[in-house]
Amino acid sequence: MPFHGLTLSAGAQAERTHQQGFGRGSLNQTAPTLVSSGLSVGHRLLRAQVKLAELRREFDQLDAKIHGVMAFTLWFGVLAFTVLYVYLLDRRYRLLALDEEREEREVQYAIAERVQGASPRTDPSMQVGVPQ
Repeated sequence: MPFHGLTLSAGAQAERTHQQGFGRGSLNQTAPTLVSSGLSVGHRLLRAQVKLAELRREFDQLDAKIHGVMAFTLWFGVLAFTVLYVYLLDRRYRLLALDEEREEREVQYAIAERVQGASPRTDPSMQVGVPQ
């Protein structure tokens, strides 16, 4: 099968999603409809603009503060992932350097082999699968 590691999953969310947070407004509201319900279109637009201005004031007053355990957890996570990133980057560069060194040794061995006319692959350190 060409997709050996492929997994399919499906799910459904039972409850209706809604916004919970500060204030009583929602920035995800649709534009006011132009259906006449006893109010003129101009009055509806004015009410929508006033409501939007109120929402902006409410959301501008929000002042999120990170302190205590939340701040410690945030800094710990940033520090831990930075250390992990540096470690993995170091391992990557070391592997690249070892690979380049191995290729250089192979080239030097091939040149020496041609110059001396020796039999191919007599150096045991250059054989595949032999630990160095």
